[in-house]
Amino acid sequence: MGAEEVRMPALEMYEKPDYLVVGVELPGVREEDVGISLTGQLLTIKGERKASADVKDEEYLHCEVCYGPLSRAVSPSS
Repeated sequence: MGAEEVRMPALEMYEKPDYLVVGVELPGVREEDVGISLTGQLLTIKGERKASADVKDEEYLHCEVCYGPLSRAVSPSS
């Protein structure tokens, strides 16, 4: 099995007179599964959407939901 794909969540970023606003779409990701770090001007947001432990892989008939790691890094000049 190959390396797991890391998805990039959709992001919006805009500037107000005194601050920067960053919004990221993370549907289905629990707050405790999200990490945010700032290194210099680089903001990094990481998370993971986890599949329900109540459903086993072999029980799925159809699934279009992507599970696994999410990561996005952005700076104000991006």
